[in-house]
Amino acid sequence: MIHQCGYRPRRGPAPADGGAFCTEGGRYCVSGFVGAELPDILVLLSRSGAGTLAELTALGRAAVSRWHLGMQRAGAHARHLQESGAAVALEGEVSGDRMRDVLGPLLDDVRLRQAMAERARAHGRPDVADRLVDVYGRDPCVRRPSRRGGRR
Repeated sequence: MIHQCGYRPRRGPAPADGGAFCTEGGRYCVSGFVGAELPDILVLLSRSGAGTLAELTALGRAAVSRWHLGMQRAGAHARHLQESGAAVALEGEVSGDRMRDVLGPLLDDVRLRQAMAERARAHGRPDVADRLVDVYGRDPCVRRPSRRGGRR
């Protein structure tokens, strides 16, 4: 499991090389961001930003999402995925016991994790880059007309 927490973890030791800090055995790792390792992740604990959730659903990965106060849209995304069984949305006060109760079954039960991943994949759009090119064209410098017919 990887805990993606942004530019740097708020607590705990920082890794000397700027990479992920992992517990002994590597079952739990804290990382600022994830990249090439994303396809290999079994469960990701992260904020529920649109980009992160888009990547997780496109790849079909189990996720536990938390968002900061004031990020209502991120919370709505996470709740939407939770309602379909594609993720777990952590709301309100989060304690160590709550984290254990949520993450433990996902880490221990392969079938539960696979079922969540399949539901996440159903929400994913792995062809989004091609779809954006269809809408905006291949030249990033070309401005498209706004919906009102004017220029942006």
